[in-house]
Amino acid sequence: MSARENANEAIQSSIATLTAAGVPLEELAEYVPRRPRLLGSSRARFRSLGRVWHLGVLLVSPDGSVYSTGASTRAVRPRHPNNQSVSAEARRHFRDTAFKGPFVEGATINYDVRPVDFSPVGLQGPFGSVFEHDGRILVRWRPGADETNSIPLADYIAEKVTLAVASTQPSVENP
Repeated sequence: MSARENANEAIQSSIATLTAAGVPLEELAEYVPRRPRLLGSSRARFRSLGRVWHLGVLLVSPDGSVYSTGASTRAVRPRHPNNQSVSAEARRHFRDTAFKGPFVEGATINYDVRPVDFSPVGLQGPFGSVFEHDGRILVRWRPGADETNSIPLADYIAEKVTLAVASTQPSVENP
């Protein structure tokens, strides 16, 4: 079995397991910045792109698409501006934008994601979360990791799926 077939089998198996276990999906969206118009401007917004399972540095959709994580926010009512730092106000802006829709309150929204390209050329990039080395498809679980500090994709997904399933199961306490 080729590395790509093995990766596809691992992804399809993870989808079946996550679905059967009822692991909740998160939102996938594109941030659309405010745009000037003739009379005023449009507000910044998120455009929904679907739903995904968050598996560490990867996002997997029910249709089998895989994305490298980017940024995320929650659709919650933002608090009063503190003007403490530019980054805090940026996070506040994204929470406010997500809260205004089209998502349910409390939803986690993933944006600024990059689709994983499983073509031979797509897997050669030095910075992507998923890459190929010596005929194996590996996952960089942290930026800058080389092949010696990376994990085979099938193993990485299996571990993250196990953790996701375990986190949705009710805990059993010992008497």
